[in-house]
Amino acid sequence: ITNIVFMGMGEPMDNLDAVLQSVRVLSCHDGPCMAPSNIAISTVGRVEGIRRFAEFIRERGFHRCNLAISLNAPNDEIRSAIMPINRKHNMAELREAMLSVPLRPSSALCVEYVLIPGVNDAMEHCDELCAYLKPVRCSLNIIPYNPRRNSPWPAPTEESVSAFLARAIANGQFVKRRQTKGRTVMGACGQLGN
Repeated sequence: ITNIVFMGMGEPMDNLDAVLQSVRVLSCHDGPCMAPSNIAISTVGRVEGIRRFAEFIRERGFHRCNLAISLNAPNDEIRSAIMPINRKHNMAELREAMLSVPLRPSSALCVEYVLIPGVNDAMEHCDELCAYLKPVRCSLNIIPYNPRRNSPWPAPTEESVSAFLARAIANGQFVKRRQTKGRTVMGACGQLGN
């Protein structure tokens, strides 16, 4: 095991005491000795959890632990429709919390964006997203939506994914694309358990 990401088994920030203690155990020199730089905590955007994470990485030895935020929308209207957490913590609050995370000179937050056809994949959405992220030192991770059974949306076309990536780059945003694996056996990102 070279990397550990806390995600997909429920919202890690809902049980942050246990998650942070497990990071301590996993990185302990008398235990597994996993480097904190190879550990990431992913969140849907729990503002109080992000602020606690920011305090945690100020502790000696944990400054290289990573944070990933599932944003998935360029504005509050779309994000509230697809991510109920946005009704509690809007995007302005979320960005403020992201900016509170102390980053090393060579590090950045990971902002995850699931590209959903007809929902958040227009070029105007990309422009709005990049403007929102402008003050945040981050890597934008584009994840093509993986349809599940009876899914309300199809998978995006390769052309639309490429166009969105190119537009983000043109906006000056550092961007990566997650490669799709396991879609045919319902084992891709967002499909597990279906």
